[in-house]
Amino acid sequence: MHNVYYFYTSPSNERPIMEMLELMKRRYSVRDFKNQPVEDEKILKILEAAKWAPSACNIQPCTIIVLRDAVSKEKLRPAYNRDWFINAPVIIAVCVDRKSAWTRSDGLDTAWLTRQLSWTI
Repeated sequence: MHNVYYFYTSPSNERPIMEMLELMKRRYSVRDFKNQPVEDEKILKILEAAKWAPSACNIQPCTIIVLRDAVSKEKLRPAYNRDWFINAPVIIAVCVDRKSAWTRSDGLDTAWLTRQLSWTI
């Protein structure tokens, strides 16, 4: 039996917005953006979701940077050299400070764990 996860508009709601599987099936990668700014309310909702996202031991080792101007976005080109990426109206960069993030006591990092998990699937 598989677990079914639901997304709710708030903890008090009884009806789910969407099942997790339905959400995963509907997702798509946007690479053509409208030339219009993204409303602050939408950015704030994304930032709030990031604020509440779980992290190991709740250390929250991330810094989130919202980039809207062309000069700042262009500075990311060396990291991902695609015009559609740089031309997005907003880029939300999530930066992780690996030194302050939780680490395993046996010294294995997440890259090793990811590789091991991919071999078992």
